[in-house]
Amino acid sequence: MEKGKKDRPDCYGRLSTIFPVGERGVREIPESCFECLYVRDCLKEAISGPEGLKLQEERIGQAYRSGQIGFFKRWYEKKRIHDMIKAVSVSKNKK
Repeated sequence: MEKGKKDRPDCYGRLSTIFPVGERGVREIPESCFECLYVRDCLKEAISGPEGLKLQEERIGQAYRSGQIGFFKRWYEKKRIHDMIKAVSVSKNKK
């Protein structure tokens, strides 16, 4: 079966659907998504969008709190992510 944009399910590319926070407070892919033909592409799409950038920002905060990165690295990464979020939202508004 050919994968096409028309065949995608309505939930395609939604981070809250493909990669929600589970019962233990950890993000995980639901069992129902593993049966879908689009699971890999869907996850890539979700992570590359604005929600995915916010997920990266969460991970930066976790790394800082655990001592894996310092203040300046955290500041730099958060600034970079915020700039990327702005760029994505501006490009969506132009369409």
